[in-house]
Amino acid sequence: DRDRVTLTSPPMDLSDYDFPVMSFSYWFFSGLGNSTPNDNLEIILTNGTDEVVIEQTPDISLGGWVDRSEIRVADFITPSDSMHIIITTRDNPSPGHWVEGGFDAFLVTDDMPSSTTDLLNNPIQVSAFPNPFDDQITVQYTFEGREAVQLSLFNVLGQRLRHTSLTQPEGTLAIGEELGKGVYFIHLESDGEQLKVLKVVKQ
Repeated sequence: DRDRVTLTSPPMDLSDYDFPVMSFSYWFFSGLGNSTPNDNLEIILTNGTDEVVIEQTPDISLGGWVDRSEIRVADFITPSDSMHIIITTRDNPSPGHWVEGGFDAFLVTDDMPSSTTDLLNNPIQVSAFPNPFDDQITVQYTFEGREAVQLSLFNVLGQRLRHTSLTQPEGTLAIGEELGKGVYFIHLESDGEQLKVLKVVKQ
């Protein structure tokens, strides 16, 4: 109990990338104790000045590898020549449990669309306006070929603040009136797959 393991990548220079996109896989297990697990795995991205949580497990074992793809770096943080990804597995204070974590298949690609046609033909889109906002923000979304899509709102600590099931393949949603000033991330997800991430700022 009360310990952690942290893995920090070597520095990455993403300043010359037009559109850096990350993908990776991770594993997390917490269990074999006498009560409900309270441990977690956290993945942080830093540019040498700021840092942001891009993934945080719940306090339960995921029981298998989780694949993440199409994570657009600029949606979370400004790319720089001093980027690091930091993975931390925490064995939080009692009750005691076995904790295991893994991280693999990390890749950064430069994925700038070749034309505006590529963007228009993308069947999954999300935008938000006005951004920055000072009252509430309108989220506009479109997804095709997906039956079950969820919209989630996270803060910079990776805490989920809102979770909404989207029943129509396109529409708008007004959110954020109850939020304090700060940076937030809107996720579109389907069957555990992260489809899109959008950073928004409340002033």
